[in-house]
Amino acid sequence: IVETERPALHPRDGAFSIGNTIAVAYSGASTYQIGNIVHYNSQLYRAKAISTNILPTVTANWDLI
Repeated sequence: IVETERPALHPRDGAFSIGNTIAVAYSGASTYQIGNIVHYNSQLYRAKAISTNILPTVTANWDLI
């Protein structure tokens, strides 16, 4: 088993920075583009499809990172 380090999250005005990338808190009212990163239930997710009101736990639209 190989463990990888989780990215460090740095809270900033309701968003989190991961290096040079900003992860925003997930909102069902927002439209996310492919590649957008959100913070949801203490996890980070990357959109793999354009999504509005689709929870990050739906693996057809989101990848856990």
